[in-house]
Amino acid sequence: MKPDSRVKCIGVVGLAALPREISSTFNRFVEDLAKQATVSSIGLFGSWSRYDASPASDYDVLVVDRREFDYELHERVEYDGLLMDISRIPRKWVAEVISPVVDHMLHETIILYDPSGMLKRARDWVEGNYRTPGRVEVRTEQYLSSADTYLSRATAAMTRGDLETASLFSDMSLTPIAHIIMDIAGIPITRGAFVWNLRRACQKIDMIGIYKVILSNTRLGGLEKADVSSYLDRFESVWRRISQYMADNREVVEGLHEMLRDEINYLTDPTVLKGVFVRVEEMLDENNFIEAANYMRGWLLPLLQDYAWLISAKQGAKFDYTALFKTISLYEGPAGIYDGATEIFNLRNLERNAVRQEIESARSIIAYIRKKRREMIDGLVGRG
Repeated sequence: MKPDSRVKCIGVVGLAALPREISSTFNRFVEDLAKQATVSSIGLFGSWSRYDASPASDYDVLVVDRREFDYELHERVEYDGLLMDISRIPRKWVAEVISPVVDHMLHETIILYDPSGMLKRARDWVEGNYRTPGRVEVRTEQYLSSADTYLSRATAAMTRGDLETASLFSDMSLTPIAHIIMDIAGIPITRGAFVWNLRRACQKIDMIGIYKVILSNTRLGGLEKADVSSYLDRFESVWRRISQYMADNREVVEGLHEMLRDEINYLTDPTVLKGVFVRVEEMLDENNFIEAANYMRGWLLPLLQDYAWLISAKQGAKFDYTALFKTISLYEGPAGIYDGATEIFNLRNLERNAVRQEIESARSIIAYIRKKRREMIDGLVGRG
């Protein structure tokens, strides 16, 4: 199976920002990927397709997969020195009814291999509907549901006295709210420039006050280079300890649900640590401390959850999200994971009343956005 001529379009992207030899390497990667029997279509999305990549940016590759699964499957690959972050989605998500989960990916996608034309048809449909009020409402409704889930976990953790978990999920409930604001404002939702793009979106729709509250609640303000450098050291330590724990308990990992097992394989791949180091060090060189801290937290949370899930599975118990930090702190596993995580998320020396106020602040913001969401969509979507 050989990629069609559209694979060559990457050369245009590569010549704009990369030495020719890197474009050549990427083309070879696409050709090798297209030979896999399960691959239906391939695209490039993310920072390289948006033309806003930095030298440290990974290559985000979309693969439409012929296999039957019901989730987005992530893989990390290092190919001749290039870090590839592969997102595999089931063919049924783009074959007929387009899942809103893939809207942002398809909106950004440059098609590299698509012999059946399926990916092009899906992308063209999304392009025609991406900024319509109805489609934005569908996507933002899903974000609201996520915000409610996180807030519910925070409230339950507070009731159980797990202040770290309560504070963490209170913070996390504001991430999908940020997604709503950026989506309505038409600003890209990106991992590497999340805080900056949220500020741009809040300025565009006159909600800079919400930006300041989110920054305050998540304890991202006032960070210095020394703080983030310490976070990076802690991140490496936590990542290595959890990865080793997963390797030591491989038999238990293999018995988990395939979605969780795939996520563990993805997050503990050595290229994740390498990619985080490269990206964060670049941010530190740019004095972009808030973005660097938020970036590390985004990688760390699912790793902590998977670690706690495995702890629970070994004990024959069901993992309880509302007891995340309590589960980690009570388990006599690798030392340093709890301490490292609480430092990176800035969860030390919490006071009960302060955490309760954080939760109520998050609840108020969610309620406000829920009330204003349709009005914001009607006023902004479709006119840029």
